[in-house]
Amino acid sequence: MPTIRVCCITLFCLLFALGLPAGAAVVNATWNTASDVPVSASSYTATGSTVNFTLNFAPPTGTNLTVVNNSGLPFISGAFDNLTQGQAVVLSYGGVTYNYVAHYYGGTGNDLVLVWAGHRPVAWGDNGTEQLGNNSSRDSSVPVAVTTTGTPLENCTILALSTGHTHSLAVCSDGSIAGWGYNSFGQLGNSTAGLYVAVPVAVTKTGTPLAGKVVAAISAGDMHSLALCADGTLASWGWNACGQLGNNSTTQSNLPVAVSTAGTALAGKIVVAVAAGNNHSLALCSDGTVSAWGAGDSGELGSSTTQSSVPVAVTTVGTPLQSRSVVAISVGGAHNLALCFDGTLVSWGANYSGQLGNNSTTQSNLPVAVTTAGTALAGKTVVAVAAGQAHSMALCSDGTLVTWGCNSNGQLGNNSTLNSSVPLALITDGTALAGKTIIGIAAGYTHSMATCSDGSIATWGDNNHGQLGNNSTTDSSLQVAVSTSSLAAGERFILAANGSNAYHSLALVATPVPAATTLAATSVTSSTAVLNGMVNANDGTTTVNLDYGLDTTYGTKVAGSPATASGSASTPVSVALKGLTPATTYHFRVNAMNSGELANGGDQTFTTFNTYLSGLTLGAASLSPAFSQLVNS
Repeated sequence: MPTIRVCCITLFCLLFALGLPAGAAVVNATWNTASDVPVSASSYTATGSTVNFTLNFAPPTGTNLTVVNNSGLPFISGAFDNLTQGQAVVLSYGGVTYNYVAHYYGGTGNDLVLVWAGHRPVAWGDNGTEQLGNNSSRDSSVPVAVTTTGTPLENCTILALSTGHTHSLAVCSDGSIAGWGYNSFGQLGNSTAGLYVAVPVAVTKTGTPLAGKVVAAISAGDMHSLALCADGTLASWGWNACGQLGNNSTTQSNLPVAVSTAGTALAGKIVVAVAAGNNHSLALCSDGTVSAWGAGDSGELGSSTTQSSVPVAVTTVGTPLQSRSVVAISVGGAHNLALCFDGTLVSWGANYSGQLGNNSTTQSNLPVAVTTAGTALAGKTVVAVAAGQAHSMALCSDGTLVTWGCNSNGQLGNNSTLNSSVPLALITDGTALAGKTIIGIAAGYTHSMATCSDGSIATWGDNNHGQLGNNSTTDSSLQVAVSTSSLAAGERFILAANGSNAYHSLALVATPVPAATTLAATSVTSSTAVLNGMVNANDGTTTVNLDYGLDTTYGTKVAGSPATASGSASTPVSVALKGLTPATTYHFRVNAMNSGELANGGDQTFTTFNTYLSGLTLGAASLSPAFSQLVNS
């Protein structure tokens, strides 16, 4: 979609400031910085409106742009008339083109975000069941590329990633889901896939509850998988011995099945977030309530110790959840975390290592409050939570990270291996997190991760499979940096994903956008010409070539000289052509390409001289107008 530069209308700005939908209106989304948010609302209706985009700065590699910050729990109602889920959006600034994809379920799960399209998936850690997706079964202690060529991930903008114990999932902007790794219980949702799947395959949508649906979120459990659709319905597949699929059965399914709603705690509800644990599942609804199903022997259902094959309500009466609305959830192996609207942090389930954070090691079948007084959470506002197999993490608004629970492998990141039943402050001095701003957290089985605003990822904890990604297999109780050795110049991490059952990690790597400018041809004769251009790799490395032909379809591609350009400086490129047809007009352009982005310079033309000029050294400008017209006629 072309960039349209339009000034904001005062009335619309007033409506946005009040958090009200503009109705049938034109929304002018303008960014002067990456932190600008054109629209903020507690609920938002996009139907009947159009949106125009103006980019007034050069976004750093991997920068996502928020269009609508939806602070309420429900999804945005409808879609803008000219912007659908997964639609390509092309923005320009300073002669550089930036490719984005519209994502109505980005940010905190219900924000409209323009997602940087130029990225690729990588993985590291345990690969015994081919869960790294790189067509191998060898562990890797550094990030390796997930295979995309010839798979559902080819030419796909990935919107979400999730790791199970031995399998991985990805959601693409076209609505498809891909899975790879171990498939013994059907956790890849593809009935024709083998036992071990070394490269991504498509999760089957046709003939399942996912048919015709837009997938908003995914979550991979131990041996089962969950998908949340944009209409608030849920599908699940994989192992089901404890009823974790929620379909009123304990029979595994190799294809997606619908999570039961009629007569269950989800009746009449719209689900806005999902999370999968060892053998249980959790759903957050738009009314702020939480439902659970599956195993219950450790109290993970938040209501009893009885397993359930259909969703049941997590108890609120007489618990810290009474009269409180939950805004975020995270599931550990057999425990759960819930962040409430007022900042209260609640937990329930297994607690043998203190993972509930309530100064106890006794499991709780009902929600309890995570202790704040006298702990590292005192006076803090929690903005995100993550649960590992038996440890917990909380990111605070001041940028600090707090952890508690099992610490046998140093996963609490406090330079110790002692468990803690109350929240402790992460030690960052002298570590890979020193001076960094954390923008995302994730927890694996016994390791932890933090994504930083500078495009780095820090990890700590268990490393026996290389899951810390630091080219080592030695545990670390302090934060270490994930290796960038496999990243090209200018690439940076933009997303890290993990799950409470995983010994492996997934991430997205953003590729920089090159710039290309076509310049006028020189040294034109009847059969030769020099084509010229300028490219800028924008801190990356780009391949350079030029197209030429008789029209703007070109038809012939030749390597530029130089054939590659790196760094942040503009590099002149050229190519000398021979054997051209006399008295013929040619079109040409310069192209700059890296692993994720293609920049095309503008179209230019030149006309070769008439054959009668062959051998003459005089330029056309030296000829008299009459003679020039004669010889070129």
